Amino acid sequence: DEKVDREKEHFWVMGLMSDNLIHYIELVSLGTLNSALIHPREVFRVAVIKGTASMILAHNHPSGNLIPSPEDIDVTKQLVQVGLLHGIPVQDHIIITSRSYFSMRAEKMWEEIENDTKYKPKYIIEYERTIKMVREMKKRGADIQFIVDVTGLTKEEIENL
Repeated sequence: DEKVDREKEHFWVMGLMSDNLIHYIELVSLGTLNSALIHPREVFRVAVIKGTASMILAHNHPSGNLIPSPEDIDVTKQLVQVGLLHGIPVQDHIIITSRSYFSMRAEKMWEEIENDTKYKPKYIIEYERTIKMVREMKKRGADIQFIVDVTGLTKEEIENL
């Protein structure tokens, strides 16, 4: 980057092919000294057009601080959920400084990010609860027809769980 832009936050998306090779790298946002405006529309625009299999998010911290901010974690949670809805899973979010990097996945933050329900659609949360309930009912020996009547799932769906 030009010297004047090195002190600004940059947010990139790396689109991956199905074999996890990099398909493209796109600068999505060029921000200010300590923030960049991120919206799912811009993050997923090229990914949808190019038929990307998955993606890695990356942004820099000009301050040199590798610790993700609460805003970094929140936007990651949002983009992970949007990725699941689009069928383009987010694999990681990496923070880069001039000296090192921080991978949210490598630092064991990913399970918490993926399981957070703030941005998860309510119908998915309800469906996951229903599946958990069906598995518990089957484990306790409940009649399949009873489970069908209670949950509204089909007999085939229940038998496949």
